[in-house]
Amino acid sequence: MLATLTEDGTELYLVIANGLWDRAVPCRVAVKNFDPVEVAGIVLSHPDPDGKPLLESKEEGVSDLPVLLDGDVLTCTIPPHCVAFISLTR
Repeated sequence: MLATLTEDGTELYLVIANGLWDRAVPCRVAVKNFDPVEVAGIVLSHPDPDGKPLLESKEEGVSDLPVLLDGDVLTCTIPPHCVAFISLTR
């Protein structure tokens, strides 16, 4: 996981990778010293390990990631073989 904060401190970005082809991974992140009020997530993934590296459309590799925010704790499930991008705004 990689976490970055914008220069003005209003947005926190998380990048989370799951390299497993056959298993989703539960994710729980407790955010300290940052009071998020909004969260959004997307996933980059391709279901075919032998698939073409260039996609015909965005929808082939990008999908929404449901993320729940409860106070300063976010939870989600990272799908198999993907990179998740989550943004939190205060």
